[in-house]
Amino acid sequence: MKNLFIFQFAVYLNLYAVAMASSGPLADGFGAEAWLDKIHVVLCVVALVFFMTAALIYIILKRK
Repeated sequence: MKNLFIFQFAVYLNLYAVAMASSGPLADGFGAEAWLDKIHVVLCVVALVFFMTAALIYIILKRK
């Protein structure tokens, strides 16, 4: 039960970070400077995918 709480907290924290990152400037352009301005969005999306993949692998392996 404690592990589930920690997992839910981590998911909510990541979702909050993605929501905060997505409110940043997104429509500046597609050059190198624009990507450096949006690096927080890219890193939050990569982190979200990583943590959700790790959580799903953990849940699947725990069932076996």
